[in-house]
Amino acid sequence: MALQPIEGFSENEAIIESTFRRLLAAIESERESLRSTAQDLEVVKLSTGDELEQMKSRTEEWCYAQRQTIDSQWRQVQEVTDRMRVTEDGQNDEITVSVSGEIFTFSKRCVMKVEGSLFNMMFSPQHIGNLPKDHAGRYVLDWNPKCFKLIIDHLQYLERQPSAPLPRIPKEEKMNFDILVDTLQIKMFMPINRVNPKHVTSLAVRNNRITVVHRGWQTITAEHPASLARDSYFEILIEENPDPKGGLCLGVIGHIPEGTDVHKINFSDAVMYNSGNHLVGGAIGKEDVGKGMIFPAGSRVGVQYNVRKRALTFYLNKQSFGTCYIKREAWEDLQLVYPCLAMYLPDQRVLVSFGTREEVWAASG
Repeated sequence: MALQPIEGFSENEAIIESTFRRLLAAIESERESLRSTAQDLEVVKLSTGDELEQMKSRTEEWCYAQRQTIDSQWRQVQEVTDRMRVTEDGQNDEITVSVSGEIFTFSKRCVMKVEGSLFNMMFSPQHIGNLPKDHAGRYVLDWNPKCFKLIIDHLQYLERQPSAPLPRIPKEEKMNFDILVDTLQIKMFMPINRVNPKHVTSLAVRNNRITVVHRGWQTITAEHPASLARDSYFEILIEENPDPKGGLCLGVIGHIPEGTDVHKINFSDAVMYNSGNHLVGGAIGKEDVGKGMIFPAGSRVGVQYNVRKRALTFYLNKQSFGTCYIKREAWEDLQLVYPCLAMYLPDQRVLVSFGTREEVWAASG
């Protein structure tokens, strides 16, 4: 039986061929569009590259010009700075001054040791010409000669012993000395205080952290007396305290206790607050300090010494709980004012901070 042609086959072929041709045309059109887009991108790339190169070149030129300007201004600053401080040029030259009638001679090397201070600046090329002179050509300074001698002697001693400790200041000259070094901003004589590392107690002291090892009062002071040129502050952060109702005592004292004195808290030249009780010490004057204050773990207890008023203000967690004035009869015994702390119970632990009230509070957050 002969095969018959499939009806409609030719029409289907025509439709497929037409569709295929349209598809090829669309593909070619898309390909042409892509080629055109690629060409446009290449043009943009070349144009952008040229612009970037120009911007880079302009930026490098600007940076170079700015660097030259900065270097020039920095050289000017250095020149002004050099004129305002004593430098190594002529460091062996001697300076002779008359301090309230007493004559002192020292080398410029001494002045170089206190760079950044007003004392250094005074003898710089910029300012030395402004200092008055006497008939013999000596620079005239209206300062306390005893205090000035302490400064110069130490600076000269440092030339032979660079690690020499600070000199002991006679207590009758302490206020005059502190005011002079504070005015002249001689930082080496204004050390940051710390818990006395050379104590004779059984307390464990490490980086201003104090831990009680044995039961019984143990009294310890700061290494240096407080400055008498400005108000001072110290604070304890109580990290551990088995009994918040007692066993902590803090304030100021006029000496560093030694021997068996470290086992008591009531001193004739002290004003201290005994936790859970009240003030103790023989220097207590007029006061309005709260009684029975307790110091639990986590609290901060501080003491501010007001130099002008000779008064102590006590703080608990940055809130004042009273002020005590040092009685006039005790002023002679408190020419030196040491921050002081006594602890009683084993496992008590505190961290001590020194500075101004604002500094300590800012550091504590």
